[in-house]
Amino acid sequence: MSPASGQPDFSRTYSTVSEFAAAEYLQATTAPATSVEILHVVNPVAAKPGSDLGNAQPVTYASMRSAQRFALQEDPQLSVRLAATVLPRDAAAVEDGFERLPDLDRTVLDVASFERPRPLPLLFDIVQRAAAAPAAEHAEVSAIALTNVDIGLMPHFYLLAADLLRRGYDAVIINRRTIADGFTTPEQLPMIYADIGKSHPGFDCFIVRRELLGQFEASRACVAGGFVMRGLLYNLVAHAERLRILLDAHATFHIGDAARWAGREFPDYEAFNKAEALRVFERLSADPVKAARLRGFAIQTNESWLPRELLGLPPAQPRALARMKSRLRTVLSRFMPPRDAGQAH
Repeated sequence: MSPASGQPDFSRTYSTVSEFAAAEYLQATTAPATSVEILHVVNPVAAKPGSDLGNAQPVTYASMRSAQRFALQEDPQLSVRLAATVLPRDAAAVEDGFERLPDLDRTVLDVASFERPRPLPLLFDIVQRAAAAPAAEHAEVSAIALTNVDIGLMPHFYLLAADLLRRGYDAVIINRRTIADGFTTPEQLPMIYADIGKSHPGFDCFIVRRELLGQFEASRACVAGGFVMRGLLYNLVAHAERLRILLDAHATFHIGDAARWAGREFPDYEAFNKAEALRVFERLSADPVKAARLRGFAIQTNESWLPRELLGLPPAQPRALARMKSRLRTVLSRFMPPRDAGQAH
């Protein structure tokens, strides 16, 4: 809570690893040796060979298996399950070693119309398939990891996730690091691991305790479109007691930074996802406690795209009027004495 206002304090929700370590991690006691299960779900597609995604997916798969093996070797109390859910047409994209969750049965074209139709899955359909998968009975902490299928993992990824879950964080978002373009095969993973890359904004890796998932307000946002993860973020803000967003952790990677899906050629998909995120925000805000959390987060972390009236803020002044008022205050300050001028001290 913010000591000044009594409202939730989200000022440190976003942090670098160094900031997080200094402010919280190094101040806490060692994590308890509880048993943890992580079900990691991805949504692969039957990508064209040689395409960006066709090259990235096998690297992602190999990195997930490598991280799973490392977790098994280093932490006997940690169980990692790899899983996938797909549209039926993409069934061949699920590789051996991945649990096949029930197929997705609709696309964004079933809920909306677009100038250029693309049958893209709905994010929360993927989340719900993962949430419905039975958890291991022995696990004291059970969590779902969700990443885009072009997001690779560093070998220690699951160890980091388990450590944070054991320390009481119920939701963690890890921003990817963008590495050099040109990597195309799993055999290149040693050099991929060696490329520290650069931190990248955006949400493409979530680790969430299972017990939160049943409380979420689902959206119809579609994958491969801008703002797809905003509704999921707002659910975490509303429900997670300890949410952390790590801006620069060397835990995941993305090959290159083409981001073709975010181009201007599909603006109606981003507009649709924005509208869905706004709908989630509004529905969650029907609860006064959640409304306070969401507004606090939005204001403290500068979610400036949200309507100001939704945040309880006065309408923004037109820029020209704001500049005029600022100049007027400057001029008046030259001729008007300070309010306490002439008062005895």
